[in-house]
Amino acid sequence: PDNNKGNETMKNRWMTLSVATVLAALTLGTTIAEAAGVLTIGRREDSTTFDPIKTAQNVDNWVFSNVFDVLIRVDKTGTKLEPGLAESWTVSDDGLTYTFKMRDAKFSDGSPITAGDAAFSLLRIRDNKGSLWSDSYKVIDTAQATDDKTLVVKLKNPSAPFLSNVSVLSKKAVEAGEDAFGELPTASSGAFIVKEWRRGDRVILEKNPNFWQADRVKLDGVEWISVPDDNTRMLNVQAGELDTAIFVPFSRVEELKKDANLQVLIETSTREDHLLINHEHGALAKKEVRQAL
Repeated sequence: PDNNKGNETMKNRWMTLSVATVLAALTLGTTIAEAAGVLTIGRREDSTTFDPIKTAQNVDNWVFSNVFDVLIRVDKTGTKLEPGLAESWTVSDDGLTYTFKMRDAKFSDGSPITAGDAAFSLLRIRDNKGSLWSDSYKVIDTAQATDDKTLVVKLKNPSAPFLSNVSVLSKKAVEAGEDAFGELPTASSGAFIVKEWRRGDRVILEKNPNFWQADRVKLDGVEWISVPDDNTRMLNVQAGELDTAIFVPFSRVEELKKDANLQVLIETSTREDHLLINHEHGALAKKEVRQAL
């Protein structure tokens, strides 16, 4: 959610309907002036975990972007990299060695975010047995903190994509209990803290006062609320019971455009379709084909 929008009470409220190729959002809020309060977001599914390496679902990734900051960010255009928890970085001429300088920042529990935490986060993606992203990070040869503020990553071969979306986790918090961290992380590096996860209902986030950009976060909190039925979710927004709802039924877009309280915004997006083949069943099918021939 945009940190410059909120839901403080005003006489003139407005709604925004944002329609993307795959994702649509219906937003109720105030003007884009100073915002405050808690932003409520309606969605179909509930979260599945708060451990970023153990899920590939958008429903989780959207919340992770609120809770965990990354080493290097991708700008809003999606074409450039910009500083995150690493305030600067250099790349060797052969493209194999990346040196990151960490900024002065803290986790939500007040402990410093160090290069050691960043190295731990990277290697955990590569090596943890439960990681769904390990293949993408096997290109990393070593990741080492030469001091608290310097992270040196050496690659087996040049590869820029490994930089994308590396959530920096607290080594201490994860090692205190990996399963517990996935249920309720005790240290956040991002703009918000997970206050409560009511399974099947909502995820309640509150502002992280120790976030290095806390002065730019205008919301007091965010609630991701599960409302599986699309029409019910739309009605909740129209009734002012939700500020935002994603996955707007495309069949209702034209109707919602006619609502004087709604503003419809058309946004571009992308879509990917995947076909996953079970290896065991695939081998059996091939065997049956050979026998038939």
